[in-house]
This record gives sequence, C-alpha cells and structure tokens, in this order.
Amino acid sequence: MTSTADSCIREFIANYRREFYYHQEAARICQIKCEELLRKHSIRAIVTARAKNPDKLQKKLHERNSRKGRDYSSINKIRDDIPDLSGVRIALYFPGQRELVAQILDRYF
Repeated sequence: MTSTADSCIREFIANYRREFYYHQEAARICQIKCEELLRKHSIRAIVTARAKNPDKLQKKLHERNSRKGRDYSSINKIRDDIPDLSGVRIALYFPGQRELVAQILDRYF
C-alpha cells in the first residue's frame, strides 16, 4: 500500500516534470542578468544556472521524508520544504568582492 507521502511526492514530481523547462528557462534568464550586472561592475565571475534534475529531486524527497522526519502529506508541504527548484551560482575570482556582489544583487533583485 502506498503512503500519503509517496503519493504526494509522485504527484509533485509529475507536476515538476511538466514545469521543468519553465524552471530551466527562469534560471537561464537570471544567469544572463547576473552576468550583465557583474560585467557592468567589472566583477570577474563564473555564473552557472540549473533547474533541479527531476529524478534526483524525487530521490531527495523520499530520503528527506523517511530519514529527516518531514511531513510530506501534501504538495504544499513539499513546496514549503524545497523552494529552490532552480538556481544560479556565482563563483567569484576574487572572494573579497562577495559583499559588493551581494549589494549589487540586493539592489537589482
């Protein structure tokens, strides 16, 4: 018999698979904007973006639900626990510029 959490995880992943390209494109647009902002401020960095891999996300949800005592009894509880379905990473050549980059990003975003 399937638990409520298993059913919710399965439904969440099915929805995410349908939305995957949206998350991927949102991350790509954000990556481009971050690159433009950093270039404008003469900050050297490597900017990457990605959407979470659906298969890895599904595995992570099952692990978190069983090992960490999460209550995945609804899709909303999963969304509350995993809000970062896509993201951008900025790797700085000069870590001393971290605060400046944070200020720039705070101003823009």
